[in-house]
Amino acid sequence: MDGTTHHDWMDTLRWMDLTEGQRGIYMEFHAPILENNIKRMPENEEILCWNTYTPVQVHIDAFTNTDGTVNRTGENLTREASYIHGVLSRSQKNAIIDWLSEEEESYNMEYTEGLDEGGSWSLEEGEVIEW
Repeated sequence: MDGTTHHDWMDTLRWMDLTEGQRGIYMEFHAPILENNIKRMPENEEILCWNTYTPVQVHIDAFTNTDGTVNRTGENLTREASYIHGVLSRSQKNAIIDWLSEEEESYNMEYTEGLDEGGSWSLEEGEVIEW
């Protein structure tokens, strides 16, 4: 999942174009709080900058195992990751895990497309991979 947080500072998306994981990050960490602790959800056409729907690197690191998989259990954490897990609310943790799960799924789909069940590349007869 290398490079998941590399963005052009101008990257923006409309609220309606965000994934559920991105929406969760925005709502848990950046949504304005109105009266009675109610968070304001953006309008569908409202444009948001990438850093409001992407977790910060320290959160990504705290929820990622050394092999790059998502740590959903909170077990075997470094001291820093344990501290981060301790200060975040359950809904904030879930938002990070959801976002990472989407990234992991997207990464796996991108890099395993074309692999057969045994993990080998399957080519049609006469098909050539260009390097």
